[in-house]
Amino acid sequence: MSQHFRCPIHLGKLRDPRRLPCEHTLCGECLKSLIKSVLKRTDNSGKFECPECRAKHHIPMTKTEDWGDWFPVDAFCVIQLKTLARFQDSQVCEVGNAKL
Repeated sequence: MSQHFRCPIHLGKLRDPRRLPCEHTLCGECLKSLIKSVLKRTDNSGKFECPECRAKHHIPMTKTEDWGDWFPVDAFCVIQLKTLARFQDSQVCEVGNAKL
């Protein structure tokens, strides 16, 4: 699987991919966990760091823990992951290595 479709936090396939302003993508749940861990620290500045490039981003001010919803869905990743899943689920003819 391409590095473009892996979450930099849990290192697996992206789920509910959310794009940060720095253009890096994280899973919605991983983003939520990242923000929760920052908010638990006493020295939090209301910002979190991108795990890829260390750019600082503001934590959305919300009463619920729906922080991931404040960042846009990475539509490109969603489309590519669906295409990849269909390709991986298709059967391959062992004789000619052709897709069935």
